[in-house]
Parts: sequence; C-alpha cells; structure tokens
Amino acid sequence: MTFTNNLVTQKTPARFDPTATLFEKVQLPIFDLFRANLEKGGGTTLQGRTFKGCIIEGPAVILVMPGTRFERTNFNSPGDIRDILFAPVSETKAIGAIPMRDCLFEDCTFVAMGFTGHKNFIDLMINELGGPQGRA
Repeated sequence: MTFTNNLVTQKTPARFDPTATLFEKVQLPIFDLFRANLEKGGGTTLQGRTFKGCIIEGPAVILVMPGTRFERTNFNSPGDIRDILFAPVSETKAIGAIPMRDCLFEDCTFVAMGFTGHKNFIDLMINELGGPQGRA
C-alpha cells in the first residue's frame, strides 16, 4: 500500500517532551504522547495541553473531558461529523479511549481520529458540525 497524498505522510513526526504543555506546528501521533506521558508518570489523562497548528494523528479515539476546546479545527471528516463520533455506552468510563481534560486544539487537523464524550459533547458536535463540512 502506498500513501502519496495523505496528511500523515506530509511531515516526519516530531520528537517531543511528553511533559510539555504547548505543542506548535508539529505532527503528533496522539497515542505516542499518551504512552510517553504514562511512562513519565503523568497518568492516563492528558491534561492542560495546548496544540496550535498541529496535525494530530490516529488511529485513536479521544475521550473529550471538561475544559477541552476546539478552535478553527479540521476534524477531517469525509462526510457527516457523526462518522467520527462514538457515543459511550457507559456513563462512567470509555475504556480504550485517550482521555483529554482542559486541552486546547487551535488551528489543528485531525487524521484518522474518533471522538467520544458526555452526551452533551456529542450533541454539541452534531448540532454545530452535523453536515459535510467537519470544521469548527
């Protein structure tokens, strides 16, 4: 399989400090940040991080927790925004998702990412972006 015109192949993923609170204009596999944060003793929740002009790569599902915001974000949804949203079955846990609390994504592009969270978050995403555009 060859990828020639794909956001994931446009840049070399950056090396990063998993304890950094600001990431600017880097290509970042979100699971790599999650794992590095966990290995450094930062716990299972990515908290208080700001991402500006980044390409955030999956495959992964982000559990959007309170305080996390998206500004001028390209969710890279090829159709209806609901294609990348996952409604949690449990009200208390989303095992397998990467929890993010109090994070800001500004001018970022997501690649191969899904999102889950409280019903209010899911409803807001559908109401605000529930069409083919997939941008915030």
